[in-house]
This record gives sequence, structure tokens and C-alpha cells, in this order.
Amino acid sequence: MDLPTSRFPTDRASAMTSTPRLRNSPAAARWCASSSTTNPSRDRTKTPSGERFSWRSMPSTNERWAATGGSGMRLTRIEIEGFGSLQGVDLRFGPAMNLVVGPNEAGKSTLQEAIVTGLYGLRSGDGARAATVERADRWRPWQGGDFGLALEFELDDGTQLRVERDLDAETARVTDVGTGADLTDRFDRDASGVLQLGRQLLGVSRDIYTNTACISRSEVMRLEDAGSIKEVIVALADSAHPDRTAQRVLDRLRQERVHRIGKPRGRSGPLHDLESRLAELERQLGAARQARASVDELAQKRETVGALTEAELGIVQTLDAAVLASRLEEGRHRLERVQAMEQAINEERSRQEEHTRFAMFPLDRQSDVQELRSHLRATKEAQEEFERRAADVAPQVRQLEAERAKLDADAQGYETRARGIDSAALTHEPAVRELLSALNVGDAQAPEGHLRAQTAAEDARRLAERHPGLIGQNLDWSTRQREFQRVYSEWRERHTVALEARRRAGAELPPRLEQLKHDISRYKEVPDVIKAGQHAEESMRREESMAERARSRQRTFLGAMLGGLLLTALAILVAFLALQGGMPLYLSGAAFFLLGMGVLSTGIGIWVRGAAVREVDRRLRAKDDARQKRREILQPWGVRSSGELQQALVEHLQKVRYDATRLELDRQATELEERAQVAGRSLRELVGSWGLPQPAPTEEAVDETAHEIESLAQDTLAWNAASQRAAEASRTESEMDQRRESLRQQLHSLLDRLGFDRREALGAARDFIASCEAARTAQQVRTRIEQLDAQLDQLRAPGQRAAAEQAKAEEYAGQLSAIYAPAGITDSDMERAAEAWDAAVGHAQAYRASSARLAELEAQRGTAPADEGTSLRQLVEDLSRQLGDVSPSVDAVRAAEFAALPLAELERQRDQHRGAKERAQEERARAEELLNDRLTQIGDVASLEEEIATAREQLQDLEAEAHAYDLAIETLEAAAKSVRRAVIPRLKSQLQGQLAPITNGRYRDVRIGEDLALSVRTQDQRGFKDV
Repeated sequence: MDLPTSRFPTDRASAMTSTPRLRNSPAAARWCASSSTTNPSRDRTKTPSGERFSWRSMPSTNERWAATGGSGMRLTRIEIEGFGSLQGVDLRFGPAMNLVVGPNEAGKSTLQEAIVTGLYGLRSGDGARAATVERADRWRPWQGGDFGLALEFELDDGTQLRVERDLDAETARVTDVGTGADLTDRFDRDASGVLQLGRQLLGVSRDIYTNTACISRSEVMRLEDAGSIKEVIVALADSAHPDRTAQRVLDRLRQERVHRIGKPRGRSGPLHDLESRLAELERQLGAARQARASVDELAQKRETVGALTEAELGIVQTLDAAVLASRLEEGRHRLERVQAMEQAINEERSRQEEHTRFAMFPLDRQSDVQELRSHLRATKEAQEEFERRAADVAPQVRQLEAERAKLDADAQGYETRARGIDSAALTHEPAVRELLSALNVGDAQAPEGHLRAQTAAEDARRLAERHPGLIGQNLDWSTRQREFQRVYSEWRERHTVALEARRRAGAELPPRLEQLKHDISRYKEVPDVIKAGQHAEESMRREESMAERARSRQRTFLGAMLGGLLLTALAILVAFLALQGGMPLYLSGAAFFLLGMGVLSTGIGIWVRGAAVREVDRRLRAKDDARQKRREILQPWGVRSSGELQQALVEHLQKVRYDATRLELDRQATELEERAQVAGRSLRELVGSWGLPQPAPTEEAVDETAHEIESLAQDTLAWNAASQRAAEASRTESEMDQRRESLRQQLHSLLDRLGFDRREALGAARDFIASCEAARTAQQVRTRIEQLDAQLDQLRAPGQRAAAEQAKAEEYAGQLSAIYAPAGITDSDMERAAEAWDAAVGHAQAYRASSARLAELEAQRGTAPADEGTSLRQLVEDLSRQLGDVSPSVDAVRAAEFAALPLAELERQRDQHRGAKERAQEERARAEELLNDRLTQIGDVASLEEEIATAREQLQDLEAEAHAYDLAIETLEAAAKSVRRAVIPRLKSQLQGQLAPITNGRYRDVRIGEDLALSVRTQDQRGFKDV
């Protein structure tokens, strides 16, 4: 995507990925197809989420490049059908700098190799078939498909060429983009018929191009052919800037030589490190062979201690399980006792509350009341009985006699039917009746239980067939449904929020906002640049002011120096006249004094003026340095002063302020979409882990999956219930069959002991019961006859005691009324009063019994805390959980043996074995540490030998590569010197003659250096200055 160019390109980006034109001379500055970087400080732009990498086109900061002249070519477009990880890629390059950015493994290095392959093909410079096949296999499309690409580039005359390469067939075709003409025949081919496109256009081979003009991020291949280097050096002589290009190549070769091999005769670098590594490996190999003998003994000791540790660990775990089981049993007993005590106390308190209002009832008179009531009741009954018998004695006697005769006849019939039944047989009648009833009930319930078992099993099978393989014992779909609902709710919430945020932010940003978003990160460093520029300008002004002050001091002391010279001349003249004319001595002394003062004044003036001149030069150089620093700081931003840069920053902030809301909405929408995608991916992975097909990232597909999981959860619950019902029904049916058979056996055994026929258990039992009922009825009839006889005796004299009994009844009634009145019972009817008294007595007795029982229970409970039951219940649960965790890893037989021991003995043995285990572990740790130290000292002998062989091979390769680099550097230096000797003197003489007329007297002298650098000297300067 083409982005608008920035007004202030950074100098680092320009230096890193500048794109000059391609020259026909191989020594000219080449450009690399891509610049791959993952450094956050350089990659200031964010790659869109839907792209593998992005690229930008920026203007070059070197404005003088267009004036270098010479014919060249510029890459404008690349189309990749399939090359490595890139497939279906179409990129267009701008006329200025092109920057390709992206994360690791995005394909930046692949794009660079694709451009080189488009120019030179897959074959290397030496034409080795093996290298070509290896390169083709390496860069073949990862996803399959066509293996080919196409390049488009533009020449200086405006001609646009297109190169199409089919890398599977190793064919190339060159066409004119404007006319469509085939230009393949205009290019040379080598002996094998391969088109030499890159060599003819660029003037260098593939190896030289990839090692000088196209520098990869991770490697720089070697130049092993000295002949190719000589060929390049010859081409350097035809360049417009031979000395500059040759020096750059020499510096590059020296840097690569230091980087890949090290400095010649130096004590650092890969070659020296490899030699040191080889010596160290040989020393380690000797030490390893000497120390191997003691390793086996240490390993045997470690195994022995490890076995002892495992045995002690098993015993400790078994003892822990036994201790837990003993503590759990004790806790359960205590919990049962506490629960029973609490339940009894609560029940007694509830019963006591029911009878609280009868706490003051006079229970001490109960014996008197009972006695009087008994006498009264007996007296009234006797009175009524005597009166009734007295009234009805005759008819009743006749009726009783008739009834006795009838009962006597019935008794004889029952005795006939119950023959063979004695008192011992009657005692077994309830057992026989109970067995017969239970057997009849079991026979009646057997078909129903069988039907329930079949129905439950059929329901479970039908539910399992609805979801084959997804419903079973170990599949808890209810828990999975809850987990799915949690993840589903999270995804739906994030998805809805992301859609709403994207709706507010819009589908995509316009190109202006995209460019503004990319420029925001670049302008973060502008305030620091402005501060640095202002600091440099302040330094310039300060140095200028200090230089002016030094110039003023220079002029001042120049006058002092001239005055001293004049005074010295006058003193010399006076002294000469004094010596010649014989003047007085004081005049001669004054003359010499003036001479000394003049000389001193002249010396001071000369010294101070020289210091002022030096200070002026120093201040001017500091001012030039500050100006150069300001230029270096502000040049990448295309401005001349910090004020202009500050104005540009203000304009940028205004743009950001106008569009900040839209950019923030787009950022928030992007973050929310990424979160929704993460939640959706988690949802699909969760559903896939359960064996269900992963839903598509749509609401309809996810809702359908939710309905399916809900159906599975419901069917799983139904299947579990049906399975449980089937198991219970089968178990009940089996138990019922066993119980029926046991009842039949018991019935047969009992009837055999009683002497009854065993033809069929049910029939014999029914006959036995009928006979027992007849015998019992006969006995009851005889008893009734005896009772009738006693009644007849009593009824014959009924009225003798009726009057006496009536008087006694009235006396007893008066005494009872006297006792009932203090207790609040005033009913005149003795029967209702007696019922009220009995009810009150029951309540009072119940209250006293509850109080005594409650006191006894409270005394039994003692001073135990109120929450003892909760603590014991929590203790039992914790011990049960700990025992359940430990039991799977413990031998049950050994645990049962230890369970018989007391708890104190178990804890003592556990502590003893735990100490033995810890000592064994410490011994094993010491053996492991000693063995590891020994193995570390020994190392792997085979790997050391292999590493030594590899290091020797690498050392040989580095020595050969160092020889090739040294040969290349020496050859290139010799060629550069020859070029300088041939070209530089001629250019110096021409420039010296051409520069003299154009200085216009501004400079006193002009000089051309050996490197064609221009130096001038003004009228007031003594030395030359580079310009």
C-alpha cells in the first residue's frame, strides 16, 4: 500500500535503507531489495493485523544523488507466484527509499532472495548443479503451487523491462512493458544456455552482488575467487568516483574480515576463539577419559540409596494412612456421642416448654386423689351394678344360661377341628403367619420389580443411542455445560462490544488518517530534537560573542605593543645621545629605565595579542562545530533552524488534535476485536477438546453448539438417573428373590418340626394357621363359659349392698371436691373433674421428668464448648479427605496390619521411619550431586570427539576464508593505488588551475589534497582550512 511521503524523513532510516540507482559499474553503490529489521527502535510503524508485512516509500535525504550522472536502472515492481513462504504477492516500489517492515518469519529475507533470484536465477556463479538443486528445494513454495516470479524495472531512458522466470523449468523471458516486444534474445547466455540477465545489466556476478551491493541481515557470503575480485577492480577504474568506491569496498572487506575471522595476528576474533576452544576440548577429552572409571561405582550407590528411599517412603505413607484412619475412627465416635447428646437435650427442652404452666401443680396430693377416686369409682360401679342386676336379674340369668349352652356346643366343634394342636404349636403360630404373609407379599411384588428393572435399562439404552460415544459413566456434561456457558458468555460479551466499537470507529481509516497514525510515533522524538537544536544555536551565539570580546582585546593590546615599541626606540635614542654627549648619570638611568619598560610593554602586548588570536580561532572553531552539530541534528527533518521544526511540530499537533478521537476509536476497536478473536478461539478449542466439531466463528454456529451441549447435559442427567434406577431395580429384584427363597426354606423347616405335611409350603401353612385359629377359638369359648358361670353367681344377689355403696360414694365425692378446689378445678361432675385432674397431673409429671432428665443430660455433657459438634464434623471431613487422598497410593494389607496398633505406637513408628527416609534422601542427594559433578567433569567422550572434529573443520574453513579475504584486500589496495597514481595528479593540476581565477581575492591561497579535498587560507590566517 502506497503511503504519503513524510516531510521529515529520519536520517537513521535513510542510512539503513536508502535506495540509490543501479549503475553499470560493479563498484557503484548498489541497493538491497529489502531491509529486514525487528528492532523496536527502528520499526516505528505498526503492521496491520491482516498483513504479513508492510512497506513504505520515503524520499531520500541525499539530494545530491540525482547529480551523480551515469546510466542506471530502478526496480519498480515484483510479482511472486510462489517463492518460499510468499505466495500471490504483488509489490510496487517508489522512486525514493523503500522500507519493508514486519515481524519475524513474515518473509522479509525471502523477499530479498526473490529479487536476487529474479535478476540472476537459481544458479550460482560457479554453476554447481548441487548448489542449484539445494537452492531450488530451499525456496520452493511451502504451500505448493507454481514456482516463479516476475520483476519490472525502469532504465534511465524511460524504458520499462519485465523479467518473468519459471523456476521449475529454469526459463526466463524479458519483455518491453510499453510495447510488449520480446527482448530475451538481446541478452547473452552462458555455456549451459542460462540467460545472463543480472551480469549483463549490473556488470557483476551473483556472488559479488550479494556480498557487496545486497547485504543480508544475518550473513555475508565469502569471495573465494580472486579472479572475480580482479575483474571488479578493473571495473572500478571506469567509475566516476573510483577512490571513494574502492575505499568503501576495502573498508567493507576489512570489517567483514574482522567480523567473520578476526584481526590479523590479533588475540580476539572467531579464529582465535576457535583455536582456544579446540585446545579446551582436547583438555576436556583427556580429563573425561581419566575420570570415567569412578562413575559406575557412584551410579550403583545412587541406585541402592534410591531403592532404600522408595521402601522407606512406602512405609511412611502406610503409617500416615493408618494414623489418619485411627484418628478418623476416634473422631467419628466422639461426633456420634456429641450429636446424640445434643439431640436428646433439644428434645427434652421442647417437651419441658410444653408443660411449663403446670410447674406449681400439687403433685403431693396425687396419692390421696387416686385413692379417693378409686373408692368413689368402685362404689358407684358397685352401686350401679347392684341396681341393674337387681332390676334385670331374672331376664339376664335366662339369657346367660342360653348363651352358655350355645357356647358349649361351639367349643366342642372347634376342639374337633383343632385336633393335633397343642400349646407348643400355638407358640409358633405368629412365626408361621409372619412367614406366610412375607412370602405372599414377595410373590406379589416380584413381577413389578422385574418390570421396573427392564424399563429403566431400556430408558438408559435409548438415551445412550441418541448420542453415540458421548454419554457414559466418565462424561460429566453438566460441568462441561457450565464451563461452556462461562466461555460462551465471555465471547458473546467481547464480540458484541467489539462490533459496537467497530461501528463507532468505522470500517477503515482514510489514507490521511493512516499516514497520521504512522507519523505520531515519529514525532515523539521531535521535542528532544528541538531542545538539542536550540542548545546548538545557543552555543553558536555564545561562541560568537566570546570571539568578538577576544577581537576587542586583540586590538587593545595591539596599541599597547606599538606604544612599547615606540617607547623602546625613544629610550634607545636617549641612551645613545647620553653616551655620546656625556649627559648626567640620572639621564642615562632614566633612558635605561624607559628602555626596560618599553621592552616589557612590547613583550606583554605580543604575548597577550597571541593569546587573543588563539582564543578567536578556538571560538570560531567551536562555533563551526556547533553549526555542524545543528546541521546534523536538523538535516534529517529538512529544516534549517529549531524554530521551523517547532512550527512543524505545532502543525502536526493540530492535525492530531483534530483527528485524535477517530484514531482513539480505531485503536480501541482493534484491541476489542483482538480480544473477541482470542475468546472465540478459546471457545472453539474447548468444544474441540470434547470431541464435538468446532463451530464456525458466527453467532448462529455457536448458538447451535450451545443447544447441542445443553441437550447432551440434559440427556446425561436422564441417563444417569435411568442407570441408577436400573441398578437399584436389579439389586432389589435379586434381593427379593433371595428373600423369597429364604422364607420358603424357613417355612419348610418350621412345618417339619411341627409335624405338618410338606407337600407344598403355602398350603400346609394355611392349614396349620386354620387349625391354630380353631384351637384358640375353642379356648376362648371355654374361658367365656367360665366367665358366664361367675356372672351368674354374682347376679343372683345384686341388691344387698346398693344402699351402703351409695352412702360411701357421696362421702368420697365430698373429699375429692375439697382437694380439687385449691387446684382450680370447680366442676361439679366428678367424671369431668377427674379428667381435668389427670390431665394436669400428666403435665406436671412430664415437666418434672423433663427437668430431671435435662439436668442429667447437662451434667453428662459437662463443660464442652457449644461448637464442639461443628469442630468434630469439620475434623472428620478433613481426616476423610486426607485419608481418601492417601489411600490410592498405600497397600491395603499393610495398612490393615498397622491399623490394629495403638495410635501412639503408630506415631512413634511413623516418626522413626520418616527420619530413616530423610536420612536416605540426604544420602541419595549427596550421591546424585557427586555423580552429577563427576559427569560434568567427564562429559560425553563421543560428543567431545565429534565436537573436536567439527572445530578442526571450522578452523580449516576459517583459515581458508582468511586467506581469501587477505588476498582480496591486498589486490584491491594495489589496484586503488594504481588508480590514484594515474588519476589524482591529473585532477589536481586541472583543479588547481581552475580554482585560482574564481576566488576573487577572497582567499590568500588554495590547496588541493591527495584525496582531492579543497583547503583554503584567508588573508588573516596562517594555516589552511578544509572547505
